[in-house]
Amino acid sequence: MSDSLQECLARLRDDYAREQGKPFKHFFCPILWTDEDTELCMGHVVNKAFGDRRIVQRKDVDGFYGSIAESELQAFFECRDRPIEEVISDPNVPKEVHAIIDGKKVDYYPCVGHKSPDHARVRIEGPTGASTDLVLKMSPGSAAAVQSAALRVDWDCTAPATASLIKAAHLTLFCLIGYSYALSAAGEYVGHQILRQFYLQNCGKSGKQVKQAAKTYFSQFVNMITPIHGATDLMKGTIADNRLHLFCGSSGNPYGMGVLIRMNERLFEVLVPALPGDSDRVATYLDFLGNDNESVAFEVCYFNTGSGRCEFSGERGQRTWPKSGL
Repeated sequence: MSDSLQECLARLRDDYAREQGKPFKHFFCPILWTDEDTELCMGHVVNKAFGDRRIVQRKDVDGFYGSIAESELQAFFECRDRPIEEVISDPNVPKEVHAIIDGKKVDYYPCVGHKSPDHARVRIEGPTGASTDLVLKMSPGSAAAVQSAALRVDWDCTAPATASLIKAAHLTLFCLIGYSYALSAAGEYVGHQILRQFYLQNCGKSGKQVKQAAKTYFSQFVNMITPIHGATDLMKGTIADNRLHLFCGSSGNPYGMGVLIRMNERLFEVLVPALPGDSDRVATYLDFLGNDNESVAFEVCYFNTGSGRCEFSGERGQRTWPKSGL
């Protein structure tokens, strides 16, 4: 066990004892809500490609979400700005590329010297001069009208993005606030009900089965997340600058906290129940996610790690929280 892991584990053990009156024996996982003798690691709070802050995690849980969600999200971001001829010829990228002809998608496969006589071979050339050959599953005659511009990367990354961002928000709050968050009704909802349930339902299954299950499971939580367009470099993300957004209802009582997650130049906000996270606040929070209201009032606050309290900045605003998903 590394020194950094031992130091972090000791700090979390003391924090747990303050909340529960006695320390955990091994490690009380904020996702599985169990204290078991299992292999631990210093897992990244936000995907390792986008941040270096770490916190103690169970290695099995960290590896599960890393393999089925975070790695795909990272690959998606890396490929968004690459030339299409590079993306479609990269064997390591999980993707589907289609030719769009008369509004229909046409599947393809790499050209390796042999093809069905009913399929058409096309060469895709990019702006760099590089090219790659594909075989489209359509007749050669119909393919005569296909141009490079008719091809696009059809890659639905909603499920891995939703899973990755919810996990990052949960670990951000656990890293900053500790077990007073993880053991609250807010932490129980995000960690125990969302992340734990999917893990228990799918651990041990093949990667393909898990990714398919994720599409259905995480579709119910897409309203928790929204991208922040036009974010400046000054907004580093909650794990870096302790900034949170507190969402209040018409009564003025807070029902949700906005956790900011930065991934390179992209900034996302994940809405979780507000602390202290009692059942009434969670109920109000769930009602907001399920209704048609997209107008929200918020106040900017910063978590003071010294005092363990959120300090209000006095900065308030009104914004739109789209309910159409990512």
